Amino acid sequence: MPQVSIIVPNYNHGRFIEERLDSIFNQTFQDFEVILLDDCSTDNSVEILKKYAQNPQVKGLYVNEHNSGSPFAQWRKGIAFASGEYIWIAESDDIAAPDFLEVLVPLLSANPKRGIAFCRSWIIDEQSQAHGFHDYGTDGFDSRRWEQDFVVNGREEIRRHFQTFSEIINASGVLFRREAFPADFAPAEKMFRCGDWYAWVSILQDCDLVYIARPLNFFRNCRRWDSPAAYRLFLRQVVMDKFFFPQWFFKSGLINASERRQLYYRFLRQWVDAWMPAEWFSRKFWSPFHKNVPPRYVLFLVAGCLSWVRSWLSPGSRCRKLFKMVDKSK
Repeated sequence: MPQVSIIVPNYNHGRFIEERLDSIFNQTFQDFEVILLDDCSTDNSVEILKKYAQNPQVKGLYVNEHNSGSPFAQWRKGIAFASGEYIWIAESDDIAAPDFLEVLVPLLSANPKRGIAFCRSWIIDEQSQAHGFHDYGTDGFDSRRWEQDFVVNGREEIRRHFQTFSEIINASGVLFRREAFPADFAPAEKMFRCGDWYAWVSILQDCDLVYIARPLNFFRNCRRWDSPAAYRLFLRQVVMDKFFFPQWFFKSGLINASERRQLYYRFLRQWVDAWMPAEWFSRKFWSPFHKNVPPRYVLFLVAGCLSWVRSWLSPGSRCRKLFKMVDKSK
């Protein structure tokens, strides 16, 4: 049985897939199997994958007849085929340093309590040129956080850094234990963007997190927004996914009711920002009222008041009961 199962989910990355697969098969650590997945690509991806499928380390090539609509459905499919102790989701447009597995595998093997090991990532463009580190989530963190190795308790890390976003931004830089992967992955498959966040939090509820500051992953960030509306759509999808987490955290015992409420308020503000960006409104109109209050927040407060009124007028509310008592007294 191989120690590592490498899952390569692909969709229309024919121009990058060869470089990605070469970086996998050229690893200095060779005790692995490769599972190739294609989600009904419309480019030449499948032709390239078929060529690499001849490699004896490839367990299988699985091509969907119809697009699944979810990268996280591909994760679940690949893990179902995997037999290795550790899983590496090697996204098809990224690249790995030759010693990626050689460094990360011992980090997990050193302690069975460790469930996730991840490394620092470079950002690369379409030409594979590096443009600095992808240290996502540095706001509110010590600026030196990503410059030094660390091992932390999983539940404590969730409470400190995983409540509002996932500090692990790219799955290609992660190695995790297969047995720690959540048995119920259905919620993630329904998400647009945050299914990986669900996976990491699920694992960290029972496992520790280990990080190494060596940049062994190359995250290809060549996303281009056709219009501001396309970018806002992306933000809306992210925020809509986020609304799942406060209640889940609460039921899992990770936060209390007050913290759950604060998370909902935070995500509601983000939702307002995504739907009503500031440039839609004229400051000249709002400045006579209160120059320090963004107009989209005024609309947010109005919406909140309307929701409160609706709850009081709903069947079974105190207000409705009061109205009934008044009617009976007449």
